[in-house]
Amino acid sequence: MTRCPRCAAQVPVGLRFCGFCGAAIADSTSATVALIAQHEDPLLAQIRVVLGGEYEIERECGRGGMAAVFKALDVSLRRPVALKVMLPAASNGGAVADRLRREARRAAALDHPNIVPIFQVGEAGGVHYIVMKFIEGRSLDAIVEDQGALPIAVVVAVLRAIASALAYAHERGTVHRDIKSSNILIDQEGRVYVSDFGLARAAEDSKVTPSGAVMGTPQFMSPEQCAGAAVGPQGDQYSLGIVGFQMLAGEAPFEASSVLAVVQHQYFTPPPDLRSVRADVPDALLAIITRLVAKDPAHRFTNTSDLVTALEALPFFSEDQRVAKDILRRLARGYHVPIVETGVLPPLPDARDSRAAAGVAAPRSLRQPRVLVPLGLGAVVLISGAWFAIQATRAETPAPVASAAAPPLVSPAPAPARPRLAANPPRAATFGPPGRVRLRTDPADAVIYIDDRQVGVGTAFDVAVPSGTRRLRIKAPGSATFDTTFHVVAGNTTRLGLITLRDLP
Repeated sequence: MTRCPRCAAQVPVGLRFCGFCGAAIADSTSATVALIAQHEDPLLAQIRVVLGGEYEIERECGRGGMAAVFKALDVSLRRPVALKVMLPAASNGGAVADRLRREARRAAALDHPNIVPIFQVGEAGGVHYIVMKFIEGRSLDAIVEDQGALPIAVVVAVLRAIASALAYAHERGTVHRDIKSSNILIDQEGRVYVSDFGLARAAEDSKVTPSGAVMGTPQFMSPEQCAGAAVGPQGDQYSLGIVGFQMLAGEAPFEASSVLAVVQHQYFTPPPDLRSVRADVPDALLAIITRLVAKDPAHRFTNTSDLVTALEALPFFSEDQRVAKDILRRLARGYHVPIVETGVLPPLPDARDSRAAAGVAAPRSLRQPRVLVPLGLGAVVLISGAWFAIQATRAETPAPVASAAAPPLVSPAPAPARPRLAANPPRAATFGPPGRVRLRTDPADAVIYIDDRQVGVGTAFDVAVPSGTRRLRIKAPGSATFDTTFHVVAGNTTRLGLITLRDLP
């Protein structure tokens, strides 16, 4: 047996074409054919054949649903590199691979001391790969998992480094979209890096992910990302705020038994009070974290450079910097430092009844997730249900705005009350200036009613609806009727996403 150089499927020796993807096997000009020993990992064996002239593959460092990372040696320069290789199953006929190359090339143009540099983007023998600097050290999530909560000086140092990298990228039109502690690397000299710029966006290609799929890691996803909306700089800010919370408390604020429960908490539940578990958090740092994890992106920092300014305004003297770097150096080398004592985070409200924290009752369809292939680089989540548009929160009272010189000293407060969902019909509707509503249904023949007016079958695209609280009902034969309310903001488009009806018993 041989392996197809394009899709890695097993092909009997002698066949000229792959029966799965149609690639030419016998044509030596189209691809390299790797003869794979039965006991050897097919991907590792394949890249050793097609890239053996340029890189000596030492070992696999990690693998997710989209790519695998190997430590390799650049033969010509004799330097260690990280080789990120796209898995054949994720190529989907080349659509993701093309997007991956474009985004990686864009990310390669980012030249910042806290961003992992990309050396090369290429394809050989059907293998799509990215060559990056190899960071000898540990990821932040591994450090927190092993050490627990981190000292304040370390938290400030990491936040400053990552915020600086994000501000630099955002100013150049690049949004990371998957900021999380496993994408933050600490080398053995205590330097902090952000990795995987552009890779999350490459995975979001609409030709690759099913309609309604949302890319990201649920524990770090912003509410707007959970809702399937576009992710901008404020989305990265929210994710960084969750990372900051994780460093201070020793765990992320929203952990639950299922992916959907985590997503619901991100969207509806205010973060736990950090002071209840970490009394030594300075007021100014607490104010920054509170602002970063605001549910409404309009309540976060207007520009990430403003976040950098706020972090730089924190008291952080030369001795603090020296201590932070020394601790990071030790942690990256696998040593322990004195444990930071923390309390226990209070239990979260039941994800099925998040109104206990946010005054919202989630619709039934939110309770039945469909999960795609989990990624080590980021879980792919298909969120079925009626999500509120983030714009609906803009009617709420804005959070205090920090000045560029110093952030305000505020205590964390519960998130403002959100529009209430109810299974029962609302009171008499009030009418205001119109907004628009966009949604899809599963099944596709479901009839959509807004305030008892039929507005579509299967799809309602930018339907004009009076602003205010509206009643939504969706009916289909053999399915339970979906009945709830939602809020329309004048002049805005409320995107409710894909609503999946529950089958009747």
